[in-house]
Amino acid sequence: MNKSALLIAAAFLTTAFISASASAGDAKAGEELFNKKCKMCHTASDNGKHGMGPNLMGVMGRSVGTAAGYTKYSDAMKGMGVTWDAASIGKLITDPPAFAAGNMMKGGQVKDAAERDNIIAYIETLK
Repeated sequence: MNKSALLIAAAFLTTAFISASASAGDAKAGEELFNKKCKMCHTASDNGKHGMGPNLMGVMGRSVGTAAGYTKYSDAMKGMGVTWDAASIGKLITDPPAFAAGNMMKGGQVKDAAERDNIIAYIETLK
C-alpha cells in the first residue's frame, strides 16, 4: 500500500471511530426520559449529592463503582475494571443484571434502542 492510501485509510478509520464513539441520540429527549426513568434513583447535578444511586454528573470516562462519596456500591460494581462510556451505559440500561450480576439496580431497564440512545446522549452532556 502506498503512503497516500495509508493516509486515506487512517483518516477514514479515525472518522469512523469518532462517529461511533458519539451517541446517535437526542440529548433533549434523553433528558426527558432520564427524568422519567432514572431520576427516581440518580441525580445529575454538579453539587455532587447522590440519590439512592450515584450522581451521574461527570460519569463518562469514570471507572465503574468510583463516584466520590457514594458508598452504596454493590460488590458486583466495585472493581469491575470498566470505564463508563456510551457502550457500557448502553449495556447497563439494556439489562442491569447481565451487566453486573448482583448489582443493586433493580429497575432501569430500557428496552427501546432509540430511548437508550437518547438517554446516553443526555448523560454525555453531564460534564
